Amino acid sequence: AAARWDDQVLEVLRALSNSLDKQGLAVLVVGDGQLGNTRVPAAEQLARLAPAAKLKVIATASAPRLDWRGGADREEHLVALAR
Repeated sequence: AAARWDDQVLEVLRALSNSLDKQGLAVLVVGDGQLGNTRVPAAEQLARLAPAAKLKVIATASAPRLDWRGGADREEHLVALAR
C-alpha cells in the first residue's frame, strides 16, 4: 500500500511539474496520510518524491491538527515547490 501511495503522489507531482513554466512555483496544502496503522508524514513524502518529478521543495510550514479518529495529532503542511 505504501508503494502504491508513493506512486500516486508521484503522478500528481509529475502532472504539477508539467504544468509549471521554468520559473513556476506551486504551493500545496496537504495533510499527513494514514495507511492502516501507519502515519505518512506528507511533507517528508513530498520532499522524498519531488526530485523524481523534477521539482524541489523550497519551503514548508506545518501545524498540528486533531485526528478525528482519536489518534495522535496529524500535521497539515503548506509546501512550496519549484522546478
